[in-house]
Amino acid sequence: LCWVLERSKKLPKYVDSNTLPKDTALLKYVPWLPTGEGKAIDLDAARRSAVWPDAELKDLTEENLKARLPGLMQQFKADIERAGFEY
Repeated sequence: LCWVLERSKKLPKYVDSNTLPKDTALLKYVPWLPTGEGKAIDLDAARRSAVWPDAELKDLTEENLKARLPGLMQQFKADIERAGFEY
């Protein structure tokens, strides 16, 4: 969470804090969140990141990726040990 100071040019505009900074006489801190429309989905980049060349968009949910992780970790362990390293 980040706070932005409204209507001030002399004090710091942003304050990194988990608690709301105290307001001053004519100034007020309000929560600040980035806004925007985002960007288009890049399915090829998502597939490369997930090391899943044939993944569909519906496969790349947090739930599906977490379900896939144990199998990937077993495969990683086997590859490390096959290369002669201790896991």
